[in-house]
Amino acid sequence: MWISAVMLALFLLQPRSLSASGTAIDLHATPLKAMAPADVFIRVVIDRDAGNRQIRVAIESGVYFRASTIELDGESAPRVTEIAFRGLPAGEYDLRVQVLDARGHERAGASCSVTRF
Repeated sequence: MWISAVMLALFLLQPRSLSASGTAIDLHATPLKAMAPADVFIRVVIDRDAGNRQIRVAIESGVYFRASTIELDGESAPRVTEIAFRGLPAGEYDLRVQVLDARGHERAGASCSVTRF
């Protein structure tokens, strides 16, 4: 029971962003801090919208960069997308998620920081 309450609290404290296009995006990254090398698990929840065509997820520090782009099928796309970046070396990382339209323009975005020490 206590663990469920902690997980719910962590879920509710994650960033949520609403863009000018009205597309809502939730970004959940766990763990935010960990001993290196460590994995980071990312869950992106977005509102379904005909204009949503891609999700781009990037994680970077001063010496590390990795990105992944996932195609979306507008209103038919799943609301939840999960990605894992494995074996991150020590460092401060900026994690950025963007929802893009058919032209590659950002419709919504969210970001957070993760630390590996």
